[in-house]
Amino acid sequence: ISSDLKKEKSLLRSFGLRFPWLLATFSTGMIAAILTGYFQTTLQESISIFFFLTLVLGLNESVAMQAATLTVTKLHKKKPTLKNYLSSVFQELPCAILLGVFYGSLTSLASWVLKGNSHYSSLLGVTLLSTMTLSCFWGVSIPFFFHRLEKDPKVASGPLVLGLSDIVTLLIFFFLAQRFL
Repeated sequence: ISSDLKKEKSLLRSFGLRFPWLLATFSTGMIAAILTGYFQTTLQESISIFFFLTLVLGLNESVAMQAATLTVTKLHKKKPTLKNYLSSVFQELPCAILLGVFYGSLTSLASWVLKGNSHYSSLLGVTLLSTMTLSCFWGVSIPFFFHRLEKDPKVASGPLVLGLSDIVTLLIFFFLAQRFL
């Protein structure tokens, strides 16, 4: 087989492995856009939500990917049994809760200093505590799920973990803002 044909097969194989999972990213991004549109009135009434939205999403994506990366690494060493899954969840969640408390408090304080709105600051703290915990849960659960389906969790997990993390974060953040601001 010629070198060009090998490269073409390798390129098509790489494309075929990644395409469906990036389509998941596209789909969850569209859902996030629709959710944002649904909460348009809330956003217009409380424009300050935008000031910390990228920080909230970024922290959640980071904790989700850290959990996913650690989980994928564990899956190379252990079988994906229910016992191993529950052990991973109960090992990661306390850390996520602690991170949520710390970054929720830090973000609340920064928000209060910059904006002087205690309701908004509290909203940020509660949002980060709850969403960082859930993002960690997705980061552990999705790689286990794909490994059980005998799919490669290294390629499939990232886009779905990030997408679910974003959607859940936006839902919780916007819902709390709609209710309490």
